[in-house]
This record gives sequence, C-alpha cells and structure tokens, in this order.
Amino acid sequence: IVRLALADLAAEWRLLAALALVVAAAATPLLLVAGLREGLVRELEQRIAGDPAIRLIRLDGQDRLDAGWFARMAVRPDVAFVAPRARYLNLAAQARPLGDVRAAPVDLELLPSGPGDPLLPPALAAAVEGESVALSARLARRLSAGAGDVVTLRIARLAKGGRQVARPRLTVVAAAPEEAHPRDVVFAAPAFLLAVERFRETGRFEVDDLRAGETAASFRLYARKPEDVAGLGRDLERSGLVVATEAAGIRQALDNRAALNGAAGIVGMAMLAGGGAGPAAA
Repeated sequence: IVRLALADLAAEWRLLAALALVVAAAATPLLLVAGLREGLVRELEQRIAGDPAIRLIRLDGQDRLDAGWFARMAVRPDVAFVAPRARYLNLAAQARPLGDVRAAPVDLELLPSGPGDPLLPPALAAAVEGESVALSARLARRLSAGAGDVVTLRIARLAKGGRQVARPRLTVVAAAPEEAHPRDVVFAAPAFLLAVERFRETGRFEVDDLRAGETAASFRLYARKPEDVAGLGRDLERSGLVVATEAAGIRQALDNRAALNGAAGIVGMAMLAGGGAGPAAA
C-alpha cells in the first residue's frame, strides 16, 4: 500500500503542487487580514477600555446640585464614580516644597476623589478620605513629598477685614501614577473641597459633606463602561443639564470594530470559496 501511495504521489506531483499553491494563495490573504483585524481591533478595545477620559462626562458651565442629586447618581448601575466639585475659583490652592521655607509656593488644583476614582489605582483611591490625599506625580516631585509626608496648603480669601488665610495640613498617602494627571493636582476627599469652598465664602473651614441647603456647582462623573456614556449623557441632558461627552468618538470606534470584524468575515468566506473552486477547476 505504501509503495502504491508513493507511486501515486510521483505520478500526480503536478496536481499536488497546484493544490498547494491554491491553498497558499487562499490562506495568505486571509491570514494577513486576520492579523490586521486582530491588531486594529485590539488597539481600539484597549483605547476604549483603558482610557478613563473616554468615560468622563463634563458639565458645561455650573449648576446647583444638592446631596440628593449625588445620592441618586451614585446608585445608578451605569455610574462608576461621581463626586461634587466646587466652583472653579475655589479649586486653587498653594503649597511650599517640603524642607525649603524660602522656596516659592507651588500653585495647585484640588480635585475631588475617593473610592472608585478611575484615575487612581483602587487601593490608593480607597485611601483618599478625610485629610488623607494623593498627589499627582508631577506635584509630588515639585513638593518633594511622598507617602507619609504632611503637606500644608495655603488657602486665601478676601474679606472686609482684609485677607484671611487657612492652612490645612494634609497627609500624603502616595503619589499617583504618572499617567493619572499631567498637572499639579491634589486628589482630595469631596468633603475637604467643600470645606475650602465654605472657607472662601463664609470664612469657616469645616470639613463635611454637602449639608441641607447646600449645593455643588459641578461634578466629576465617569460612566461605568464606554457603552454607558451615550445613555447617561442623554439622561443628564433630559434633566436640564448641558454636558459634554466622548459618545461620538466611542460610537465611531465601536463602528470601526464591527466593520473590521465584518470585513474579515467577508474576506474569509471569499477566500474559502475561491480555494474550493480551485481544485475543482484543476
């Protein structure tokens, strides 16, 4: 039987070579398209899933949002993180580099943070509470501050009697990853930011969550998944808020992914059909 098989192979080598060429011609474009699709789709998926900015929903302007509004948003399944944000003028503060009293103060921005903040590693975000904060990597370098250090902020206000200054002391839990934020930022508990706003408006520095009758001018809000952004944005707009989202970019990326998958399927079927026709014709 072996000798007969070898004899058949020797007699039909041209047909076998032609069949091999047909299979290679059919498979090579399919493999190229599959590789291209895999690379592009993976890049799109990593960008959509890995960049928190894609899920950020921004309020255009300012509003008056009470504690009840934030409580309702926090329990929505399509919300990953929400926190009250002070008026823009109340987000600024200063701090001096540690160990150098003669150094010029560093201007910084206060950002409401806490458990679930997508810009921070989960353990670090969970540790941001009370007067425990995280620093952006850039700010940590400029202040020469690291885990366990105490940073004193300078927060000023103008009052009828002149300038008043509060100097709250904050304990650094850790520096955030380099990619978390490019500017000089303190990731602080929302209650601390509200205390800064109360001080600038009333002269009293009281760390507390939103109280009855108080409102926040804005929010930090992230959808749970990229696919949630469009619906969440529509709901906010229906409630009377004007928001900006990356919904159009997300939709385009998802459409591109579907188109790549569809193109790969069409090419695959065409190649298989072509491959099947080749041997029959031969």
